[in-house]
Amino acid sequence: MEPWMWIVAVVVLLVLVPWATKGMRPKAPQPPQPTASIAPRALSPAESAEIDALVAGDRKIAAIKRLRELQSLGLQEAKDAIDAWDPGTTWTPAAAASASASASAPGDALTPAARAEIAALIAGDEKIRAIKRYREETGVGLKQAKDAVENW
Repeated sequence: MEPWMWIVAVVVLLVLVPWATKGMRPKAPQPPQPTASIAPRALSPAESAEIDALVAGDRKIAAIKRLRELQSLGLQEAKDAIDAWDPGTTWTPAAAASASASASAPGDALTPAARAEIAALIAGDEKIRAIKRYREETGVGLKQAKDAVENW
């Protein structure tokens, strides 16, 4: 092979290999972009009436969706607000916060008899039955009940 061919081959390798592998290099992590959070506001009377009609018509899912559209709330926050919805009143961000706070402590709603039964099941190393009983009494999801029983 001619010497000029060797020079061309080396130059091609020195240029093309780094260029071709540029996409394979790990990229520096980008800082997370701040998300624009919209502060909840009180609903207008028309918006409250619309949600009142949905709740009264036993259309809670539609009411949750509508409240989320109006307030940019998370799913759990909107569900808690609709569960605590009092028809005829105007929704405020403070009402949603109190609804979320009351929903976050479902163990407080246990009767003393249910509390004693669950404690006995836990003491008897029957966590699965304790979780089932807790769910029956409070109506919470499986993960919430499991966490509550494990933190008993």
